[in-house]
Amino acid sequence: MLSLGGAIAGLVIAPLVTRVLLAAAPAAVARAGGGPLERAVLAFNIAIAFVAGIGFGVAPAAQAARPDLESMLRESGRTSGGSRRQTRVRNALVVCQMALALVLLVGAGLLLRTLARLQSVALGVQPSRVMTFTVNLPQGRYGDAEQRARFHRDFQSRLAACRASRQSAQSRVCP
Repeated sequence: MLSLGGAIAGLVIAPLVTRVLLAAAPAAVARAGGGPLERAVLAFNIAIAFVAGIGFGVAPAAQAARPDLESMLRESGRTSGGSRRQTRVRNALVVCQMALALVLLVGAGLLLRTLARLQSVALGVQPSRVMTFTVNLPQGRYGDAEQRARFHRDFQSRLAACRASRQSAQSRVCP
């Protein structure tokens, strides 16, 4: 239940975090995403939640399934922390949890450092003179691949002609 709750919380928070990251990106960087979560991401999230729930639930379930009542009664008089074996398993789980948390923190720090350095990288072009856009063609008019390819060829030739006319110092506005 805990891993399922974490998976649901991750799916709820993911679009919000994506919007924040896209808003923080410089305007010169082409926007590559921002749409709804893909099925592959959803399937991966569910698989990880399932594996985490099963993986981390097996050890406590195995211990609870075969209690050694005699040793538990002997140990309970001396300490309230459980048997030595239970203490070792608990300590091993804490060590694994701390190791994974450290790996995640280091990875997050490296990601932030990489993002900060990417903002100062020379792109090789002047971003102020670059325009990106998406052309969505209606299926009714451009149903097959040949019609779409013809549209893109014509569109590119019109853009090239417009660019050439602007470079030749003509003052007409391209359609």
